[in-house]
Amino acid sequence: MDRKVENIDEVLQASEAEDSSATTTPSPAPTVVVRRSRLRMVAPASSAAPASSQTHPVAVARPAVIKVDPNVKIYVNGTPALIWSPPPHSDRSLLQRDTTVGIPQSLNPSSSAGLTEVVMGLDFGTSSTKVVIADRSTKAGYAVPFTDLLGIAAYLLPSQLGELDGQYRLDHKGHCHSDLKLAMLANMDDSATNERVCAFLALVIRSARAWLFTHHRDRYHGKDLVWSLALGQPADQSTSEQSRKHFENLGMAAWALAGGSGDISVASCAEVWARTKAGELQDVDVEVLVMPELAAQIHGFVSSSHFDAHQRHFYLMVDVGAGTVDASLFRVVKRNHGKVDFDFFTSSVETNGAASMHRERVGWWQEKLAPFEQCAELIQKLEEIRLPTELRGAFPNKYSDYVRGPVAHFEGDTKNPDEAFFCRLRQQVVGNVLFGAWKQNYMTQKDLAGVPYFLCGGGARHSLYQRLQPALQRTEGATWLRATPRELVCPTELEANGVLRMDYHRLSVAYGLSKLTLGKVQQVGQLQPIVVIESHAQWDQHYLSKDAC
Repeated sequence: MDRKVENIDEVLQASEAEDSSATTTPSPAPTVVVRRSRLRMVAPASSAAPASSQTHPVAVARPAVIKVDPNVKIYVNGTPALIWSPPPHSDRSLLQRDTTVGIPQSLNPSSSAGLTEVVMGLDFGTSSTKVVIADRSTKAGYAVPFTDLLGIAAYLLPSQLGELDGQYRLDHKGHCHSDLKLAMLANMDDSATNERVCAFLALVIRSARAWLFTHHRDRYHGKDLVWSLALGQPADQSTSEQSRKHFENLGMAAWALAGGSGDISVASCAEVWARTKAGELQDVDVEVLVMPELAAQIHGFVSSSHFDAHQRHFYLMVDVGAGTVDASLFRVVKRNHGKVDFDFFTSSVETNGAASMHRERVGWWQEKLAPFEQCAELIQKLEEIRLPTELRGAFPNKYSDYVRGPVAHFEGDTKNPDEAFFCRLRQQVVGNVLFGAWKQNYMTQKDLAGVPYFLCGGGARHSLYQRLQPALQRTEGATWLRATPRELVCPTELEANGVLRMDYHRLSVAYGLSKLTLGKVQQVGQLQPIVVIESHAQWDQHYLSKDAC
């Protein structure tokens, strides 16, 4: 029987020893540093005698070693070098299409053809952006490719914006603006940042419409299309009216820019954004829908045969992005009229994403190698790969896979960078979200025991984030604090050529945005009062049944 748990820190600390078997073990100190190099005898080249009969001493170089803090020693052998770097950018991978085809909202519409409702689900991510266009009349969904790469990579457009001669563009010519989403969320009142986001979204809208009108010309030629644009917002802002209005303004301004003639210029973006903020933007023929990204993400599962209407529908969603990890515990209620309500209990958005992990690793090496003069060039090369947030290929599995030559040795209970990062990630998901729901009396231990969870997002396949699965399935000292892994199911009506089943989760937000008929979204308190009991005996009998509420 579990003891009463008051502090999640105690629980997580008790579980760290169990998790350590899945942790990268600290690299042992090279044996050469603890033994004095012996002199070995080598025959002179000019000697006529056998090599074994005449020798001379040759000293073997010892590695440099510095104790960079009380519990960490760094050894540097040979010439230090960087052995990992991200794949280079390639504008050639962007599909070439005539985006002017995507300026109009319909392709030669005819008044006699009737109206066709279509929704563009636009998942504006930190690292990459994905688009799915859904036809409400046929219920078909089309994932829009942006690059000539294979598989899921074809549908991932880097969230970057080029600026050349006063014009914005999707390639990397001219000045490249990165971190568009993070910069906007950091300061939502900054006009220049918002204008660049509007420009990027407008270019994406044009490109997506151009693809639809080119590849499905026969289906949509002559039809009068009625558009909706669905955008997602982060989990921690899911019930914020201010955030919803901001994303709605971004969508309205971007749609207006996409429908304008000519290139999308710096000046036109400034003018349209100013009019939007002032409420003066008129005649924008689109409905902008703003909904929580996590609500959209689970929509495919809710709509599938795997969703059991008789279950209680509590879910944990962990979305590993480039910059952040979004984790939410929520309830889904599917109404008879097709709308889906979402009740959020606890949510946490922290900078624990894959690119953030990468930056911390690189920064750690830079700090620890600073005392070594022979590492100056390596430190500079590390700086060159430290900042980009876009996921161009997979990051190394371990912090030690970045460099050759330097080796770290950790003494006592000191954690290496990966262990320290995972502890913080585990605290976010298990501590702040799961344990937080019980601690704040939102849910009972019985509700939380075995709650289904989904691990998704661009960084979810990395080995460090895969460690969440065993960490979520058992918590030492609180066995009720566990979650059961589930898989997001790829809908049969989604057309996404070349995308493997295991990669569908990268498109799940865009698909859900294009298909979800959203009801109410609210931050809720406890499901019912929880009775404080004196004894642990038969504790589960003291909780009120949800069925009685």
